[in-house]
Parts: sequence; C-alpha cells; structure tokens
Amino acid sequence: RVLFRSVLEVGSQLGDLLASLQPSRGVGIEPRSTVVEAARERHPDLTLVEADPASFDLAGTKRWCRLRLGLFACSHDESARSG
Repeated sequence: RVLFRSVLEVGSQLGDLLASLQPSRGVGIEPRSTVVEAARERHPDLTLVEADPASFDLAGTKRWCRLRLGLFACSHDESARSG
C-alpha cells in the first residue's frame, strides 16, 4: 500500500522514517557515507544519496512531500490524488 507518491527526506540517517511512509518513490539525503551504505542495505527500494543537505539542490522537488528534521510538509500535488 503506497501512502505517498514521492517523499524526500533531508537528513535521512538509516532511512527508517522514510521507509515507514511507504512512498512509491522515496529519496533520502544523508551526509555520512557509512550511514548511506547501511541505509541502502536496509532499504534497497529507496534512493539514498550521500550529500550535504545544506547545499543539496532541491530544484524540481516542488511536488514532493518533504521531511526535514522530523517535520513533514507536502506541497499540493494533483497527480497524487489520481490513481
């Protein structure tokens, strides 16, 4: 069951919170490479990126639900209402 279409988590750590939302497309940004490697093993269905969240380019993510520091916010996304 997909709860959200696209979710971007900034500071995703091991990806557990992101995975719990069961997105059809989940992307996590985490600056520590060892944590990213462990997260990829735990959640192979997610896209986990090693990057500095402060400088990561968020262009093109307007239609994503975003998690940041434990806060959750969704932008309006008409496509999420269909199908």
